[in-house]
Amino acid sequence: MVRVAVIVAPGYEEGETLTIVDVLRRAEVACDMVGLDAREVAGAHDAAVRCDTVFDGSLDAYDMVVLPGGYGGSAAMRDNEGLIAALKQTDAAGKWICAICAAPEVIGRANLLANKTFTCYPTVLERVENPGAWVDRVIVRDGNMVFGQGPAVAYAFSFALLDALHQRDKDPRPRDKGAHHNGPCQRESPRFRTLSTCTRSPSLCPTVARRARRFRLWTFSCARASRATASIPARARGYVPCRA
Repeated sequence: MVRVAVIVAPGYEEGETLTIVDVLRRAEVACDMVGLDAREVAGAHDAAVRCDTVFDGSLDAYDMVVLPGGYGGSAAMRDNEGLIAALKQTDAAGKWICAICAAPEVIGRANLLANKTFTCYPTVLERVENPGAWVDRVIVRDGNMVFGQGPAVAYAFSFALLDALHQRDKDPRPRDKGAHHNGPCQRESPRFRTLSTCTRSPSLCPTVARRARRFRLWTFSCARASRATASIPARARGYVPCRA
């Protein structure tokens, strides 16, 4: 079973962190909230959460590590030498490392961005060490890394994580040859073109796929109905489709 660790550090961005955990768990992905220093962690807006476990210096048990944003949370992760070492090991093992908003600076501190195309919150770019090629896109995937630009695209980022997991995961059970594609399937709707991107693979459980699609449509229906988020679909046209 695929396991995901979402690192929760003091000052984490609540909207990003909880959205990521919510979407992954709705899709029945085993997702642990890992407190950086303690089990109970307060966010950037004083919303405290109780994590499933506390970081013990190793992330070997996980197939994907997700770093939520938040200025305080990102700084705490960036300055934690144990986490930086664990991220280097995760990258060496070819596992997923994903970051949104300010969190790419953590990957930069680990010196893992040098040859990557990435995105982050624009005002954080000057704090990123050893950066590769920054692009002004909402979601970017390069190799074993997925990046999101900010809290407004937390849902799009979460679905990009699902796309990545379903492509990388392996399921030994035989399936009908006509039931799936061997690679990414870019399905575009007229309203939310690249945001409706999905990936089909032999490992994608039909039940999970249905739930993810329903939740995806519900999410963007809500976004379209809200004036506050009406600009998300238009801006999300910069979404970079998944690539290996």
